[in-house]
Amino acid sequence: MWVAGNKELVTSWTAILAVVASTASFVLTIINMKWQRVHYRKTLLPIGNLSLGDYENAIFVRLRNDGAGPMIVDEVAVFRGEEKVASALIDLMPPGLSWTTFVRDISGRAFTPGKEIDLISIEGDENDSEFVETRRRVREALSSLSARVYYQSVYGDRKYVQRSLDWFGRHLKTGEST
Repeated sequence: MWVAGNKELVTSWTAILAVVASTASFVLTIINMKWQRVHYRKTLLPIGNLSLGDYENAIFVRLRNDGAGPMIVDEVAVFRGEEKVASALIDLMPPGLSWTTFVRDISGRAFTPGKEIDLISIEGDENDSEFVETRRRVREALSSLSARVYYQSVYGDRKYVQRSLDWFGRHLKTGEST
C-alpha cells in the first residue's frame, strides 16, 4: 500500500494541512470578532428624531431618542435658511409669552432609548382668544426656522438630526386663522 511506504510524506502533508486549517480558523475568528464589534456598535446606536406637534391646544418641538442606545447631545442649532441664528428655539420666540416648557442648553445631556424632551412647548385653551393669538405668533416665528441637533453614541459616533419647521406655517400660507 502507498501510505505504508510513504509514512514521512503523509506525515508532512498532514502537518501542512493542519497548519493551513489552524491559520484559516485563526483568520475566520478575527473576521468574526470584527463583525461582532460592528454589530455591537449598531445595536447601541441612538437615532435622534425631531417631532413636531401643532394642535389646537398645544404646539411643541420635541427631541426623542428612537434608537437602541444612549444619545449624548453635543449641540442644538437653530437656522434661518442656511445661517445659524441661535442655540435654542426659545431665543427666537416672541417675548412675553407663558411657555409650558422650554430648554436653552441641553449640551452634554444623555437620553436613554425612548426618552424625549420638549425643546419648546406651549399649551392653552383653544377657546381663549389670547391663546389663539399666542398660537398664531408662535407658528409664525417657528415657520421660518429649522432645527438641527448634533449628538453621539457611547462609542463616539457623531450624527445629527435636522428638521425644517416650515410645517408650522401651513395655516399662515393658506390664510387660515387657526
